[in-house]
Amino acid sequence: MLFSMVHVSSFDPAEKMLEIELRPSAPSLRALSREVWDRVVEASGGAILRVQSGSEVDAYVLSESSLFVSDRAMSLLTCGRTLLPRSFMVLLDHIRPADFSGLRFSRQRDRFPTEALSSFEEDLAELSRVVEGSVETASSGVEQLATFEVGRLVFGFDFRIFMSGLGPIKRRLFEEPSARPEALLRSLSLPGDEPETVQIHAFSPSGHSLNWVRGPEAFAVHVSPEPTADVASVATNSREPASRVALLESALQIFEPEQVAILIDGRRLLALEDARAELNAAEKRGRDASLV
Repeated sequence: MLFSMVHVSSFDPAEKMLEIELRPSAPSLRALSREVWDRVVEASGGAILRVQSGSEVDAYVLSESSLFVSDRAMSLLTCGRTLLPRSFMVLLDHIRPADFSGLRFSRQRDRFPTEALSSFEEDLAELSRVVEGSVETASSGVEQLATFEVGRLVFGFDFRIFMSGLGPIKRRLFEEPSARPEALLRSLSLPGDEPETVQIHAFSPSGHSLNWVRGPEAFAVHVSPEPTADVASVATNSREPASRVALLESALQIFEPEQVAILIDGRRLLALEDARAELNAAEKRGRDASLV
């Protein structure tokens, strides 16, 4: 994922995501102060640029991607040289261990591993000092994703689209300083009512992010068009098959990628046609159930 604001010899677009969920009896995560969230994000190596609140989800634009916070769930999505286990350690200062119901840390394969500040194995060792979980790996085409999970998330960003080799015209649209692809990004949406919040941010020298929120549903889009990255991604917590199909088809039309891998349930990476078949089957089951 994604932006060129980190000045190393080669920007690594590999995504990392930390997600936590709390028990229903726990105090709301949204009640934590802005100063706490600043420390959480800064611990990873990023910074909060701005925040906008919806009725059920607070969306943060970060220097290294996105943060979404609801009463019971947090999803911190980053890229580049970030250290998400450190963010979790900060959270432990403000959340009782008994209030946690689930945790998931996932990490794409590093494109430039010699420049990474840590490996997945090192991140895993740090998290395993305080929680016990299971490790899974998934792959599809060129994409590889390693995951450490404690419990099973209910509100997680289980559906993610990883795209690489963007269409040349589309890539230039996002790469040229004079280009303004905001209207193209705004065409990504979930079916139904209008969103409560839409945040679009352009990074220098290139890169864009979008946060979209409506009620409990949210999704993030990140684009890193520079030649050493040439990727885009979409991640959503929506469970609706129709919403997932809509996001997938819109993303394919907007970015025209050469290679696509879809994380279908937070664990399995599927090729495009396999994901389409599974999503269409799920959508049909939903329609059939509504007729009963």
